[in-house]
Amino acid sequence: MKKLIILISVLLLNFSIFAQLSIESQQILVPQNVYIGDVAELRVSFNMHINGISNANTNPIKNLSQSFFNNELNLQEYTIKELSLMKSGIDSFTFIISFIPWKTGTIAFPSYNLGEALSSQSENETIDLSYAILKFDKVEIDSILKQSSDYAIRDFDPPKVIPGTIYKIYLYIIIFVVLLILLIRLLIKRNDVKRFFYNYQLNVKYRKNKNSTIKKLRKITKSDEYTDKESAEQIQKIIRSYLEKKFDAPFSRCTTSEILPLFFNVTNNLQTIEKEIAMEKINATFIRTDFIRYASNVQNNSCFNENELIQLIDTLISAIYTIENLKSEIDSENDSSTEDLC
Repeated sequence: MKKLIILISVLLLNFSIFAQLSIESQQILVPQNVYIGDVAELRVSFNMHINGISNANTNPIKNLSQSFFNNELNLQEYTIKELSLMKSGIDSFTFIISFIPWKTGTIAFPSYNLGEALSSQSENETIDLSYAILKFDKVEIDSILKQSSDYAIRDFDPPKVIPGTIYKIYLYIIIFVVLLILLIRLLIKRNDVKRFFYNYQLNVKYRKNKNSTIKKLRKITKSDEYTDKESAEQIQKIIRSYLEKKFDAPFSRCTTSEILPLFFNVTNNLQTIEKEIAMEKINATFIRTDFIRYASNVQNNSCFNENELIQLIDTLISAIYTIENLKSEIDSENDSSTEDLC
């Protein structure tokens, strides 16, 4: 009789353990069709009374540990993002596996020890749950190719053109072609281009030299701060500086008698008659200003006569304009790289 009672007790205990380990559940895959790389949820609904979780508490239990799976996870087939338990009614729960599949076909998740997971997750409440094991059905991951009968590899499609931009594309092509032609032409004519910019820089330099010289000469006639000797000295300095910059020759270091010979040497005796006359006028002003600078005050004509200074400066300015206008003729006869120096 005692043996019978012991046998019945053992059977009841095994039945109780089996009932605790076996959880009847219903499984749903959301969405129904899952492809590689999609985020999917496996929702397992079951009924069970869990001591320590009140019926009024509807907040889901999130971030359950993945270490309570009974077998090792196959991370080459899927990646589990989150495990959570949601209360859906009185003694009714839904266990959710959020995952991303990495292969088509069948995926199987190992069983999960929910009891130990809840016990480790609980902080303020005592979870009274024996070893409850959740088992999962296999999940089918679909292939996109199954949705279509076309398995051929197609060529790449051309990029789509935004409506209304085709004219801009044509315009950019035309501009590119024009710029390319100009670039090729510049490469072919690079020596001419260099010569053009070189002559342009010289023209700017000579124009500034001319304007600065004329401005300084006119300032002498309008100023009363210079004596006749000082005015004569200033005139020579200004004209020597102008000639030196114009012809790139040492006019500031030569005597009055050397000015004309130096000019003929610089121009290779190819100056025009007008230019020669202009230089003779400049040389004459040097002779006159030398006399005023070095002659004794008691001698006659050792200072400027009335309006002589104004006439002398007007003569110099006229000679400068003549030199500037006829410089290109001398360069064309020389056939040098410094043509059109004006």
